[in-house]
Order: sequence, then C-alpha cells, then structure tokens
Amino acid sequence: MQLLKILEKYSDASIDQISTDKIDESANLRLPRTVIIQEIASALSSLTYVAEALAPSRPPTYAFLKLLLEVPNYSLPVEGFQGRVLQITKEMTIKAQTGKGLSAEKNYQLYINVMKNAWESDNEIDRSETLLLQALRNELRIWTREHLLLEHHPDVKQLWDVPGAYVSARNHLLLTGLVLTYENNYVLAEEVALQIRRAWGIDLEKDAYERLLNGMKNDHLYSVLEMTGLQVSGSKEERILRLINALVPPTEFLDFLHID
Repeated sequence: MQLLKILEKYSDASIDQISTDKIDESANLRLPRTVIIQEIASALSSLTYVAEALAPSRPPTYAFLKLLLEVPNYSLPVEGFQGRVLQITKEMTIKAQTGKGLSAEKNYQLYINVMKNAWESDNEIDRSETLLLQALRNELRIWTREHLLLEHHPDVKQLWDVPGAYVSARNHLLLTGLVLTYENNYVLAEEVALQIRRAWGIDLEKDAYERLLNGMKNDHLYSVLEMTGLQVSGSKEERILRLINALVPPTEFLDFLHID
C-alpha cells in the first residue's frame, strides 16, 4: 500500500503529529492538508530521512520492522503483535550470545564493546557516535545486518532491555511515520519499506535471496563461504542455509564473485 492511500485515512491531528519533523512549523500553519500529506510522503520516501530516523533506534525496533518486512503487503494486525516482536527479540538475543553461524574471522567482541560504550553515553547515540560505529563496521567488515544482530548481545542488552522498551520503540516508529496504522493493522508503506531495506542493506527478501543462491553453482557457494571464514563443507542446501544464517548480504555475495 502506498503512502498517500494510508495517510488520507488519518485525522488532521494525526497528520499534524507526523509532520512535526518534516515540515517547517510556520509553513505547516499555511499549507492545506493535501500539500502537508504530500510533503510527509516525500520525506518518508527519502533514504536520508529514513536512515536518520533509524540511526538512534534500539531493540526491539529491528524485530518490529522485520515482522512487517517479511509479510505480504507489509501489514499485520495490532492484536498479538507485541508478543511476536518479543519472541523474535528473544531468538536474536540467543543467536547473538552464541554467535552460531557467524564468521569466526571477525572481531565481533571489539565492535560489541565499542557499541556498548557508545550507548552508555547519555543512554543514546548521537550523530558522531553513529558515524564512529559505521567507520568501525567498515574497518572490521561487519555488515549492517550483523550490527542489527549484535545489538541483542547480552553485553548490550542490559542497556535497552528495560520496562517500556517495546512501547518506546513502537512510539518512535509511529511518530516518525516509518510505521503507520490502517484498519487496526500496523503497516509499512511500500515507499518506506524500500528505504528501510536500503538503509539496512536488506537488498532482497529472504525467498528471493534463496532463489538467487539456488541458481548459483556449488563452486560459487564454496568460494564465498571460504572468503567469509565460514565452514565450506556440506551439501548445496547446507551451504545456502549457512550463507543466510551468517547474514551475508546479497550485494556482498555478488561482490565476492566479482559479478557486475
């Protein structure tokens, strides 16, 4: 569903609330509703805005958005949604703690330590700390997908796993407009879902990525597993699952093979 269709159902008060950080207040008083909605849609279709809105986010934000990104129409009922978010967050915490499936050649603990120190400062991450973490990811060859998992490591979890964490994440997503509501459902507009994928390096949906990997030769899978420090043995199906579990992004997979 596209932004304009969703936003046209919103009340004037809700439109004003979402527009707060997208339209100059003085202009907002003069613009008609249709123009304000168009300005909101323009901001939410922007990678710059979406990336900046996601930058300070903490768990369970990723689980919240992951649920919506993986279903048709990017829409799920509000009822029962919190329980599903918390279940995914629990599963990611276990995986982050064990490191199962991740590369044995990357210094994840160094990254976790730096992230923890950044988050301990005023209990939030400012722009300079965000840029520092991004630079460190580049140096350690840690992908954004891995960062989103490592947020759930027990060393970091203690900083965000507090009463009200879900409500805080939900409210941030709703106030920024990254997540909208439509007929008792949480929904991602198509334009927003695209920019979230771009910001987080989720180039393909899981099913599409599996189809891509299934179309590759076994030798190609072997080579990428070897270059990423992952176990290379097993059947083609096992190698594909290993690449997916290791959070290797599709673009990185293709770059390893030097495919244009």
